[in-house]
Amino acid sequence: MSMTLYTHTDMPGTFGNKGVRMPSGVYHPRSWFRTASQQQISGAGFVIYEPPEPEPVPEPTHNLTPLQPWQFWAMMRLTGQEQTVRDYIASLNDEESENYDPQSWAVASAIIDHSLEYRRDHPLVEDLRQLVGMTESQLDDLWNAGHNL
Repeated sequence: MSMTLYTHTDMPGTFGNKGVRMPSGVYHPRSWFRTASQQQISGAGFVIYEPPEPEPVPEPTHNLTPLQPWQFWAMMRLTGQEQTVRDYIASLNDEESENYDPQSWAVASAIIDHSLEYRRDHPLVEDLRQLVGMTESQLDDLWNAGHNL
């Protein structure tokens, strides 16, 4: 059932379940809107309410579908980045490294070693993208290639 919505040209009235009471005290039952002519409705100060167009939802620039572990690691190996990634993760647990951060190592190594899927929008994936010097577009292409294996 489609319903035309109206708004008043002055102040909005108080809308209840059965009608609308205008600031002037005039009451219009909801049924009145179904039976009144367009001239009567506009004469009472109502105009058809036209909601604004919704904002368009931008298309994502990358496929957010997660990669299976075998797809992720195959892409790391095919691009020669597996050892770079593993060395970086290990450096987080090396007291001699400028990257030393045992808490980050615990989380990152658990994600790398035990994830059931790898998400394109995960912060660790973004960190690794920057580490290996890839652009977002290059990672998008790599991610999509991983899906096609």
